[in-house]
Amino acid sequence: MDDTLAATVPADVADYSRPYIDAGSIRQWARSIGLAAAVGIVYFLAARLSLLLLTKPDGVAVFWPASGVASGVLIALGPRARLPVAVGAMAATIVANIMGDRTLFSAVVFAVVFGLCNAGEALLRG
Repeated sequence: MDDTLAATVPADVADYSRPYIDAGSIRQWARSIGLAAAVGIVYFLAARLSLLLLTKPDGVAVFWPASGVASGVLIALGPRARLPVAVGAMAATIVANIMGDRTLFSAVVFAVVFGLCNAGEALLRG
């Protein structure tokens, strides 16, 4: 190895046989996972509230405040938060719909479809 490079790079990083993991990238992943979890929890609570507002014959939510949660986070944090918000929104939508008062089959189908739609909204908004 070149002596000037060896002087500026720590020995464990200069060993090319091991993958280099930057502490900053680990912190970024931890922040993204934490943001996805936080958005998921708040989105889930708002989604449960929204499911209480379903119209009985049609089963359609008149008002969906959970979407405002995702929009607010994206407005506050910007485009770099798109993926964690989409993951949190999708997970929370799936869990909220499965816990709803539908049959198991329709709950799973609606949960996946609505989860994909809500994640798509978050990705488009960002």
